[in-house]
Amino acid sequence: MKRVKRECTYHGSVKLDSISCWEAVHPGS
Repeated sequence: MKRVKRECTYHGSVKLDSISCWEAVHPGS
């Protein structure tokens, strides 16, 4: 989960949840 959260923060989507974050970072997945 930390990996996703890190990517999220890197994309400036730290506010999103781990799942939402993942979707935002990896759309269409």
